[in-house]
Amino acid sequence: MKHTLTLILLLTIGTAQAETAQATIKEEEVKALLQTMDSALQRKDIDGALQWVAAHAQIRLAVSTAQGPQILPLGRNEYREILNTTLSEATGYKVERQAPSITLGKDGKALYTDFAAETIQTKDKKTRTLSQERMLLEKVDGQLKIMVLESSVLTSK
Repeated sequence: MKHTLTLILLLTIGTAQAETAQATIKEEEVKALLQTMDSALQRKDIDGALQWVAAHAQIRLAVSTAQGPQILPLGRNEYREILNTTLSEATGYKVERQAPSITLGKDGKALYTDFAAETIQTKDKKTRTLSQERMLLEKVDGQLKIMVLESSVLTSK
């Protein structure tokens, strides 16, 4: 009985360690995910961009309104609607990531922060915003996903 429990314990620990080893995130993976996501948005491929956002991701957008700053907690589908509305009239979209920082955790997660300068061109005007972005990423079923996405608009012209 004692040997059986020890064997089960060793198998459980070994399996947990193997799962942790598989869940390791590399900095290059995070950069590739962001580049792919940004490219999809430039093509107005909302589904292509959102494939990297977990179905149950927590999304928070801080925006300025007439009533003052507000934080909008969104689900993935609500975020999709905002992207669709924003990009539907756009004739051009460009994002430039400034001062990106990637912190790889021992827990198999990665924290990404940067300042993103987005330019949206419509037929009538050009809008440029500078936002601070924070993302928490982890592997889900072997695929890197954004679990938390926070964006705070700092300036808009």
